[in-house]
Amino acid sequence: MRSRVRFCAAPLVEGAIAAGVQASLGSDLETVYREAIRALDPKAEHLGETLPILKPESARHPLEPFQGQRATLTLMNAHGLHARPAARLVQTISAFDADVTVADLTNGKGPVSARSLNRLATLGAVHGHQIRVEAVGPQAAAALASIQAWLRAISATWRSVREWTKSLQPQRFFR
Repeated sequence: MRSRVRFCAAPLVEGAIAAGVQASLGSDLETVYREAIRALDPKAEHLGETLPILKPESARHPLEPFQGQRATLTLMNAHGLHARPAARLVQTISAFDADVTVADLTNGKGPVSARSLNRLATLGAVHGHQIRVEAVGPQAAAALASIQAWLRAISATWRSVREWTKSLQPQRFFR
């Protein structure tokens, strides 16, 4: 049992949610631990601090030619990549053998791993922002196509709800 449990200094609520998302994807204990600890990232970034606990993600050298799939997408759902859509994105790409990163082109943040709910949260990607999604690996094209289909679906759902609420007529409750 001890080999299946690991304690860490992650914030209770945010760390538990992040760890739960990773564990539900079948990630190993080390990945779950690292994601829980990364729940501190948004607060540390807001305060302008760095966390010595984890090493920063490795990035591709800027002069190195990109050898993968890339798409620029616009977030048209109500709140962009907030908790639920970010968790769904992590879940969507977990099915593919591909390294996927996301960058917010509107505010210049990223790229970050799309396998990390907490790293996606640090992007601050909201409605109307343009994001660049890059995928590298044997299933890069399939991962990117799946992300594009998912984003179209949540955008269409949001548009139909918005149109429905606009069509409602206010009712008179008082005369």
